[in-house]
Amino acid sequence: MRVALGMIVLDGFPMLPYAIQAAMPHVDKVVIVEGAVPAARRTSVRADGFVSNDGTAELLAGLEKLYDKVTVIRAGLAPSKTAMWNMYFAEVGDCDYVLNLDSDEIISSGDDLHADLDYMDKHKEVDRLDLLVHQFFGDFNHTVHGGMWDHPFRRIWRVPGMIRTFLTHRPPCIHPQERGETAPSLELYHYSWLGVEHAKKKSKFYQSLRPDHPQYGRHMEWYERVYVPSLTDIDFRGIPGDFGLHVSETSPGSYKHVFNGKHPDVIADGLTSGSLVFA
Repeated sequence: MRVALGMIVLDGFPMLPYAIQAAMPHVDKVVIVEGAVPAARRTSVRADGFVSNDGTAELLAGLEKLYDKVTVIRAGLAPSKTAMWNMYFAEVGDCDYVLNLDSDEIISSGDDLHADLDYMDKHKEVDRLDLLVHQFFGDFNHTVHGGMWDHPFRRIWRVPGMIRTFLTHRPPCIHPQERGETAPSLELYHYSWLGVEHAKKKSKFYQSLRPDHPQYGRHMEWYERVYVPSLTDIDFRGIPGDFGLHVSETSPGSYKHVFNGKHPDVIADGLTSGSLVFA
């Protein structure tokens, strides 16, 4: 039973090294596609074939030199995220399963991953496992719950025969009739909205993707009026009739909660050493 880690990335720092470190020892193959889709508004490719300019290129190039099981595909200016996913899916080789991760997603443990692969091996009718997600919001001590934040992430697929194609990026799907279940063991820790500057950069980017959308087109307003106040007030849930803690909410619905659990080892070690800091 062999499993591949697949990922697409553009400017994956600061979480990318931790995502790779947590998963890489527990998979047989790693395929990472680096590049930019049109919405990212990048117009040039570096001489080395990469597009990222935050350290991602150097990290990936180094990993590819050090480890035979790592393949890095330089997609340049790619037509879509679905196309980038299919670039890595075509390279999974003889692997039986694919674990698809974003660069800010950390798996709970290798033991949990392999427990779920064993489950899929015994239950051939299951094509996909969906992971419960800890959504960190503001810092490493708080998570956010309710509404959009509670949706599980589709992240493990059985590689079905000769099929090597994702049909859609969102929701991720390789077959219209694929059967998915909630993963029995593996959980995902999503470190996506942390700190001030990182969240501001993301808000600007998401607003640029959908400038005419009634909610996403006001992402920077959401950042200033909701995200920033929520950093110092755990009970702040948004603005009635306008925004909740998720930008798509038009009224407060979701809520913050103190995280009392245990971070994955790579994150716990980074916090203890002081190497993992968000401004």
